[in-house]
Amino acid sequence: MKIFTHLTIGLFSLLLLSGHTAFAQLGAVRGVVRDTMTSQAYQNASVVLLNQTDSFLIADSRTDSKGEFELKSIKPGTYILMASYPKRITYFKEINIALEEVKRYDIALSSLHKVLEEVIVTKDVSRFKMNGDTAEFNASAYNLSENANVEDLVRQFPGIQIDNKGRITAFGKTVEKVLVDGEEFFSEDPVLITRNLKADLIDKVQIYQKQSAQSEFTGIKDDNAAQTINLKLKEDRKNGYFGKLEAGKGTEGFNENQGMFNYFRDKLKAAGYLTVSNTAKIGLDQSAQMSYAEGNDNPIANSLDTWDGSYSEIGLPSTWAAGGHFSDKWRGDRDNFRVNLRSGRMSIDATENNLNIVSAKDRILTSESSKNFNNRIIRHGGDIYSNFTLDSLTSIRINLQLSQVRKRVDEVIDSHTFEDTTRFLNSNLRQYFGDTDLNSLKNEVLFLRKLRRPRRTFSLSLSSIFNKETGEGKLFSETRYNSDYNQEENAKFDQTRTLGSSYSQFSTKISYTEPITTFGTLVFDFGANINVGKSQLLAKDNDSDDIDSLSSSNYQLNRKTFDASVNYVFDKNQIRLVLGGATNISLFSQQNLMITEKSNRKFFNLFPKAEIKWSPKSSTSLSLRYNGQTIQPTLEQLQPLRNNLDPLNVFIGNPTLNQSFSNTVNFDVQDFQTYNMRLFLFGGSMSMIKNPINISTNITSEGVSTYTYVNNPDLNNLRYSGYLNYSVHMKKLDMGFGLNATTTGNIESNFIEGVPNRIKQHVTSATITLTKQKADLYNTWLTLGPNFTSNNSQAASIVNTGWGASLIGDFSLYLPLKMQFNVNFDYLKMASTNYFNDNLDRLLINSYLQKSILKKNNLLLKLSVNDLLNQNVGFSRGAANNIVYQRQFNTIRRYVMVSLAWDFNKTLSSNGK
Repeated sequence: MKIFTHLTIGLFSLLLLSGHTAFAQLGAVRGVVRDTMTSQAYQNASVVLLNQTDSFLIADSRTDSKGEFELKSIKPGTYILMASYPKRITYFKEINIALEEVKRYDIALSSLHKVLEEVIVTKDVSRFKMNGDTAEFNASAYNLSENANVEDLVRQFPGIQIDNKGRITAFGKTVEKVLVDGEEFFSEDPVLITRNLKADLIDKVQIYQKQSAQSEFTGIKDDNAAQTINLKLKEDRKNGYFGKLEAGKGTEGFNENQGMFNYFRDKLKAAGYLTVSNTAKIGLDQSAQMSYAEGNDNPIANSLDTWDGSYSEIGLPSTWAAGGHFSDKWRGDRDNFRVNLRSGRMSIDATENNLNIVSAKDRILTSESSKNFNNRIIRHGGDIYSNFTLDSLTSIRINLQLSQVRKRVDEVIDSHTFEDTTRFLNSNLRQYFGDTDLNSLKNEVLFLRKLRRPRRTFSLSLSSIFNKETGEGKLFSETRYNSDYNQEENAKFDQTRTLGSSYSQFSTKISYTEPITTFGTLVFDFGANINVGKSQLLAKDNDSDDIDSLSSSNYQLNRKTFDASVNYVFDKNQIRLVLGGATNISLFSQQNLMITEKSNRKFFNLFPKAEIKWSPKSSTSLSLRYNGQTIQPTLEQLQPLRNNLDPLNVFIGNPTLNQSFSNTVNFDVQDFQTYNMRLFLFGGSMSMIKNPINISTNITSEGVSTYTYVNNPDLNNLRYSGYLNYSVHMKKLDMGFGLNATTTGNIESNFIEGVPNRIKQHVTSATITLTKQKADLYNTWLTLGPNFTSNNSQAASIVNTGWGASLIGDFSLYLPLKMQFNVNFDYLKMASTNYFNDNLDRLLINSYLQKSILKKNNLLLKLSVNDLLNQNVGFSRGAANNIVYQRQFNTIRRYVMVSLAWDFNKTLSSNGK
């Protein structure tokens, strides 16, 4: 942390020193900024002076009400004068300033439809601009190969990192959504869109944090904003169709097939896709990855098994996925309708071996286990959205989401536990086979009304969620104990487990905004939520047909919450300020239906909130945010169920749990320099959680661990994260350079055999990225850097630290005869730690050679090889509570594939031909 702090202070000191030097000189630049056609003066237009050699910022100003500006104390030299205003062409002019010289410029800006002769238009200038909180990139300013896709395009942007799985990080935040012309487009998987849409279809790429519809309307940001990329298509591609067909066959039984079709007619869009693959490169959702819990806002206690329905590179997956999209707009885009349909299936065949080091109060336990599973999940879903504009001030939005998921789990686990690596404690063999179904329905109706007075608005949201989960599974378990610790020596059970759970939620939120000054607005919110959750798990012994009361539960949790908030928003020129807070009343009703035990509880909470953002320029901002909120215990944590799915690691709920309270502070600094594509980002967050819900662990003499959820009012939990990103386009080398550093950590408390314990976990990484390209010749990028991981459990005497390093790169060479050669590599080094002596050095190399065929070069024949050196050994390490673990598993390794891909498109005229 000290190094990170010194680096931050140094960067800020450098900025302050450069600013002081710039204002300590004698020249000056004055002038006025106006409209080309009307000569209207532009107030708050941005005027900056850049160093001609390195584009370093020398001075900046905003125009006054008369459109006038002044840049003072400019030393003699050659500079670039730049002026900008929303929806106008940016002005650039090279100027020379002599000693004590004062120059005046009459700057005229034209609309985007007209380019003035005075404007210096360069490739770099037109690449990027900031519109408020939205970064917008001009796709046509980047020279890419003819067959480049959206991922190839986005990778060229400053502040963007993309891993080999296609996951995108933009400006320090993971991209959760990829939109097309502002709309969600058939697939939840951003990778499916970025890797299948061609770059030459794109006009602009926008990156921003998408708020909820009600938050966008009121202007008060919520805490659930999603980092979003919006792809704006070229106008001439919005009348016609385009798509892609690809088929690939490989060795070892691997295949990769996909098809996509898109039809656009003015505002009408229709699209569909189908993927069939077992290479894990397509057809998997980046976020939920066909997750079983998708759409489940309040996870029902899913106790039949532990699989969440996702693929995490463990095992060999086989998937198919299909989807469709239809949308249309009418009445001048005031009304619109959208429907998305999705369906998919995934199966995973896997083998894994785990080594767990468990620290008790005065001894060390070692647990070794092997696991084989064949799991399957099938999901169908869709959503319907419609917006109706009743008049110029009123609109209604309706959103409906449906989801149906079925999963099957078939697993066998064999484990052995030793004390001090030699003394046998226990062994367990268990088999589980079961099916579970989850049906989910969400709907929301949003009424939005702008009143006659500017900034006075009213909005009403009504929403509901219905989830139902049912399932049945067979569990067989046989445990053998060391007779020195347990006289029974063996424990065996054969059970049928039946699950029947449901969850429903009804919510309403009313928002009203009232302007009280020219720049100040009061925002009033009132919300009510009614939640009803029920979880029933019955474990019946197959030998006797008796119910195992300790491992069965029928529990209901009803929760009512009422919120009221007032926020003051001040927004003037460079300053945005939000001050306010909310009150909350929570009513809990808990009932154990197996013994008719019932309890009621009531909580009153205050949620303070503050935010300030300073934007001295359109491309520079500093923001600081604080908010407080409660963390409610989940139904799974509350219900008094002794989950015996793993008889050696038993979790028990606690119906007496209280809520926790989180105080969170976030800060962000961002500075974009358009002229040389320089980006500086710095930020972080810290959360302190009072009365946290932690785990109390008790370990018996025979090595059985029991975990109970408890509150800890004496020790707070602390979570923190930070990031630093600097990138620039080095003109002399025509190369992109990026520096990225991240740190995350937490300090939490728990109990080990009644003894309070502090757990400290920390991960820090730093990377340097270099990118260089030359159209139709080559394209390459390289990312390398170290990382450090530390896990410290105080009472358990665990100190597990380790260094690592990564090197990731990609190189494409464009050859004669319409051929392209590509190689990408991923090197990972994981050093030995205090508990694990083995080093891991892994180098993954993938490569392909492709040739373009046909006159339009739209048919690609590709020969590719995955994991050329056959080194993709599944391996991971980590820590949780008083456990450090190492995992080895099977995964996709070397194969060779031949594929044929056809990209097609046709632009239609207005008459459809």
